[in-house]
Formats: sequence, C-alpha cells, structure tokens
Amino acid sequence: MKTSSVQWHERFSGVLRDMKFVPSHAEPDIWMRDMGDQYEYIATYVDDLTIASRNPQAIIDVLEGKPNNFKLKGT
Repeated sequence: MKTSSVQWHERFSGVLRDMKFVPSHAEPDIWMRDMGDQYEYIATYVDDLTIASRNPQAIIDVLEGKPNNFKLKGT
C-alpha cells in the first residue's frame, strides 16, 4: 500500500524528533543530533537505516523499546 510507507515515515520522523534528531536541510532523510563533542547520524532509505554513532546500540535500544516498538532486523 502506498500510504503505509508514508505513515511509517511520519511515525518514524516523529520518534526521531522526540529523540532530538533534526533532518538535514540538504537531504531530509539524513537525521542528525548534536551530542556536544560529536554528532550522531541516522540515514533512512524507505525502511532501511544506517546509524553512525559512538554507541549505536543505545539508539537501537530506544527505537526497539517502549513506547516506540520498532522491529529492527540485522542490527
């Protein structure tokens, strides 16, 4: 369904905003957040993610945990 991917993207965007990530002005599917001494990045493509962080597992735990409950594979 065309609308299911749009709904997923809207929901995921809301979760990233709650986590203090902001989309890049140049590429809205690249999200970043300032951690003081470093930046963390999440790149999205359809329903695939690439996470660049010193501690990617912490981001994965938040995405998979309650109340978000995203099911991530291949982490």
